[in-house]
Amino acid sequence: MILDKAKAINDGIYSPCGLDKKYNNKGSIICKKFAIISDSVIINIILSINTYGKPLCDKNDMDSLKKIEVMILPMFYMRYMLELELYFIRFYQDTKCTKCKGIILGDN
Repeated sequence: MILDKAKAINDGIYSPCGLDKKYNNKGSIICKKFAIISDSVIINIILSINTYGKPLCDKNDMDSLKKIEVMILPMFYMRYMLELELYFIRFYQDTKCTKCKGIILGDN
């Protein structure tokens, strides 16, 4: 979790992009690694949340930092899980129609 991009750039741990430069390197970035494991597939996901022009919260605001970690990041993780499950259903199911609305048609 980098709450001050300008400091991270000065410390050499973050490389700014065009939007960072547009907003004078103000903002925050949070990265969280997740792994999804099934019988034969392991997928590593890095969730990255960037803000431009304004930090997520003050570095001394421990309450907000805890809320981000405990309340916000798990919701993004759940969304990734749902999207990946839908992808795997669509990819691995033997279907006649991949654009069916809520129904997977297979050979019965």
